[in-house]
Amino acid sequence: MEALKSQSTQAGDTAQGKEAPEQAIPPNRVSATVQRIPQAHNEPLVPFVPRNEQGVVFLFGMATQSIGYHMLDIRSQYPDATLISPSGLRVEMEFEYRSSNFNTHKHDPKLCHLVVCWIADAVLPLPVIELSRHYSTETGRWNFDGLGVG
Repeated sequence: MEALKSQSTQAGDTAQGKEAPEQAIPPNRVSATVQRIPQAHNEPLVPFVPRNEQGVVFLFGMATQSIGYHMLDIRSQYPDATLISPSGLRVEMEFEYRSSNFNTHKHDPKLCHLVVCWIADAVLPLPVIELSRHYSTETGRWNFDGLGVG
């Protein structure tokens, strides 16, 4: 009965403009382990292996300066991004987890210059950067040799 009275008082306090007391996060919901990842010579690390398109967007965003691209715009509609390439060209880019998703989504290749994906599993009528080929699973580091297009 006391618990019900306490709950109704808290609900009434909130309705009258008073904040309800903060609830503690249960210990089993908080990760107490923090892992320090070493980084040498300012080389960007790949913090995870992507499992979807958003992971590809994040990793390519981390790499853009290192490979000489400059991001002008990123959006949710096709194509996903506009960049300036290392040679100064304006590039319309689409991100996909698998290159075959470009065809599955029925994108018009005439509106895009480049596809960046994690897994290249389809032949496309435009250049494809397969990020997984430029990543070492042993070291967790990028190898940008030959990565730029344009």
